[in-house]
Amino acid sequence: MVGCLTSPMTEPVFSPARYLTSLLRARLTLTHLCTNTFHPGRLKMDEVVTTHRLILVLRGHLLYKVDGATAQISPGQQIFVPAWTRRVWHSKQRQTVEFSWFEFTADEAEESLHTLFYRSCGNLALERDSLRRMVRLWPKNIPSTGLGFGDGPIDPLVQLQLEGEAKAMLGRFWPQARPLNPDGVVTVSMAAEVHPDLKLALAWLQENFLRPEALHALYGEIHLSPNHFRLLFRRVMGCSPQDYLHRLRLRRARHLVVDSDLPLKQIASQVGFADPLFFSRQYHRFWGLSPRRDRSQKT
Repeated sequence: MVGCLTSPMTEPVFSPARYLTSLLRARLTLTHLCTNTFHPGRLKMDEVVTTHRLILVLRGHLLYKVDGATAQISPGQQIFVPAWTRRVWHSKQRQTVEFSWFEFTADEAEESLHTLFYRSCGNLALERDSLRRMVRLWPKNIPSTGLGFGDGPIDPLVQLQLEGEAKAMLGRFWPQARPLNPDGVVTVSMAAEVHPDLKLALAWLQENFLRPEALHALYGEIHLSPNHFRLLFRRVMGCSPQDYLHRLRLRRARHLVVDSDLPLKQIASQVGFADPLFFSRQYHRFWGLSPRRDRSQKT
């Protein structure tokens, strides 16, 4: 087990077993489940993640940086990225990479983590089977590549089954997990420092990003002036509210491009882009290839 001390005088020794226990006792809500391929040419992604995520690399080598520390993640390895950490990732030497992951929220854990953890899977097939079962369980009326359970009613039994699969994967991960940066294991949670209106805004955008004039509607839901909110948002999230909205829409767009036969012009309109050419440019900038080419490469 990994054990480290951030401050000999005041901080407790981090215990993976204790942290795993807190996760297993907490109520986990899965918000995102996906397997995706990222082609060479995609820009580096620099953003604050607001959910926990467990990632399994299937193909290619991934360079993942969290708060100044970088790890090279190889096929067959898993990484746990804690909520409210700033991360940057890209493929090594412009490789195509493929990985599966799920995102979740949890009740407050005993420790707040500020670095990623990683391990090599002893049984890759076991982890892939768990993720496949989660995909089969995920309700068909809710895209697994964008929103959480706010899209519609979820059978409580299905929620429990998804939570059980997630906890089983976490239970296999944590006994072998190692921290990328031991000094970042125990820290003050960034989530505790985030303005409540920003938390409200992020949750609202996750559920309403397809609405026309979404940002204008959002400003009516919060208690900050638009200018103050934009400054606060950029300081915490590393991007503007408009850029964040585009990211949500482009992630939904890829789900529709790859997993549906809808015309690309209709997809552009459905995810909030009135101009199909602007949509295509933004899609290429975000995903590294055009929507037409992305669709042609699907299996």
